[in-house]
Amino acid sequence: MKSRKRLAIFAVWLFVAAAFLGAFGAQPSAVVMSAGEGTIPSPALDLPGIMAGDVNKTVFVADYTPSTATTGEQLNFSVNVTDDVAVYGVWVEYWYGTGSHTNSTMTQGTGDIWYHIITVADTLDTLHYMFHANDTSDNWNETSMKNITITDNDRPVFGTDGTPSSRTTGEQLTFSINVTDNVGVNTVTVEYWYGTGTHTNVTMTNVGGNQWDYTITVADTLDTLYYMFHANDTSDNWNETSTGSVSIPDNDRPVFGTDGTPSSRMTGEQLTFSINVTDNIGVSTVTVEYWYGTGSHTNVTMTNVGGNQWDYTITVANTPDPLYYIFHANDTSDNWNETSTVRVAINPPVFGTDGTPSSGTTGERLTFSINVTDNVGVNTVTVEYWYGTGSHTNVTMTNVGGNQWDYTITVADTLDTLYYIFHANDTSGNWVATAQKSITVIDNDRPVFGTDGTPTVGYTGDSFTFSIVVTDNVGVSAVYVEYWYGTGAHTNLSLSRGGGNTWTRTITVADTLDTLYYLFSATDASSNWNITSTKAVPIYDNDPPEFTDHTFSVGYTGDPFLFNVTVTDNIALQSANPVWLYYWFGDNESRGTNVSMQNAGGDLYQYQITIPLNSLDLLHYYFMAVDTSGNWGRASKTVVIKDNDLPEILADYTPSVATTGDFFQFRVNVTDNIGIGRVAVYYQYGPTGTPIVVEMEPMGMGIYVSNITVEHTLTPIEYNITVWDTSLNSVTSLNRTV
Repeated sequence: MKSRKRLAIFAVWLFVAAAFLGAFGAQPSAVVMSAGEGTIPSPALDLPGIMAGDVNKTVFVADYTPSTATTGEQLNFSVNVTDDVAVYGVWVEYWYGTGSHTNSTMTQGTGDIWYHIITVADTLDTLHYMFHANDTSDNWNETSMKNITITDNDRPVFGTDGTPSSRTTGEQLTFSINVTDNVGVNTVTVEYWYGTGTHTNVTMTNVGGNQWDYTITVADTLDTLYYMFHANDTSDNWNETSTGSVSIPDNDRPVFGTDGTPSSRMTGEQLTFSINVTDNIGVSTVTVEYWYGTGSHTNVTMTNVGGNQWDYTITVANTPDPLYYIFHANDTSDNWNETSTVRVAINPPVFGTDGTPSSGTTGERLTFSINVTDNVGVNTVTVEYWYGTGSHTNVTMTNVGGNQWDYTITVADTLDTLYYIFHANDTSGNWVATAQKSITVIDNDRPVFGTDGTPTVGYTGDSFTFSIVVTDNVGVSAVYVEYWYGTGAHTNLSLSRGGGNTWTRTITVADTLDTLYYLFSATDASSNWNITSTKAVPIYDNDPPEFTDHTFSVGYTGDPFLFNVTVTDNIALQSANPVWLYYWFGDNESRGTNVSMQNAGGDLYQYQITIPLNSLDLLHYYFMAVDTSGNWGRASKTVVIKDNDLPEILADYTPSVATTGDFFQFRVNVTDNIGIGRVAVYYQYGPTGTPIVVEMEPMGMGIYVSNITVEHTLTPIEYNITVWDTSLNSVTSLNRTV
């Protein structure tokens, strides 16, 4: 703080020196401070007592500010400042972490002590500070930055407890508490227990803001549910609530289990009402209410015969009326429950011999057959039947004579066990049923072949797909195809099921013209097999012969040239003249030559020509071959023709005598199969003379000349002539002397 505009009129000293010393100590063990360097970018202050020539800055003698502070508590910035003339003002600049800076005016206490008190913010960021001071001559000084470590000793604070005061057994209960902290809540747990039981401590979930929840299912107990919350903050300050309580009433009624009471009895026989009853807390009483027809009701207390079983036994009265009963139960919290009304048949029909077979076959007829009698008269007999876990069917049976009752069905296409129960009632409305019985279902139906989608012809080397539709009353297990060529070995492959009931398998047709034979076989889950008749598929060869060309790609003028090729076929080549060659030079394909190639042994075929001497036209050709099925193959290529023939020197007409200072002509007659490219004469005077090269000029008709003027020396001229053709083939004459 170095600007005049940042100065303010300071508060007067609020405490007497004794009070100040008592509250903040008498500056023991003061720290000597070094003066910082500072500049004042503002005009000179209008301060009283400015002394001309005073350039000495204020001196920070000692810093009494503590090095640690606690959130929410007071902190005293305290510093000893002196000056050779007079201190005008002292300021403290402080900030937390990387936050904004606060610049506060300090108050002068006793002597040279200046102080400023703040309340430490709720943050764990380091508190940074530095002091600024000026004297009455506006000389400024400041300290270096110092740090104060902030610690948090404030425990989390519990707010509203939203936990309900009551919940019933088996219901959900949510422990809910509002928790805040000056810095930040870290963990909230709830400790709970029933009565004097074991304590459970679990971590709660922050569900938004300051709210923490944890949900449990209330146990089956009438003991009070006690709980208390615990919380800690990011500085591991812990707090806990006092113990809370939740009352647990029981509103769950007793539950009825298996009813072991028989469904029918004869008059004079004993009948035991028997029922299994449970309760989340405890069963108190079980009663049975029973009556005959429309008669009066009797309600008696049942006896617990062990565990959850309650019984009561009566002797069936001598009456044709049906017996009805209801069970009632209550628990220790007086929650009541009761069953629906159940009927016991008195003197019901009696089942005799069951003539139903123990097994049946899919798709075939099966007759349920039962003998039924009654002391008065049978009214109706029904059979209830079902497969596996499927739906039940209940149908009325037919009396086929005497006491015999029948009903015939067609066994379904399934391997699930067939279950059935007979029911019968008499003219008094007494119903009775047999125990559940079972019939083993056997599948003896073979798979059925449908559309054969296999192609009617095949081609060597091509894909070929066997395809067949197969169905079964229960389910196809596997489908196979057995195939062979002519009288060859048989191959058996499994097919894959595609869409619907279609099964397929793809092969590559062999390189043979033998007929392809095949048949399908299929099996179901009961190992019932079926097989088709054998079918025949003619095989055709649509693969042309193939070529491996060994012919050179370069030929030379006037030299022999060999066409050389290996020709193969998946079946066989035609026996007579199977391989042909057509060739031509240049661009005139229509004027080519067509010849039959000669077999050079095995699959190798050859034909030799002589390359024309006087042409560099490209040699084009193609091979043609035909197999026994009339498939033609063709392979083409182009051969580059090069000239390897040397030019010729036909005659040297150069004179054998020359005269000094006179005209002299080298003269030669040359020729080439393609064309002359260049002619040069190399000459020199004597064996030690300087060699001279002179290009010779064409004069027509193969004549080339070169003219020179003979030097004034009698030293003989030695020379030779070199001729190049257009392909840079060259020839040089023998050395001659003039």
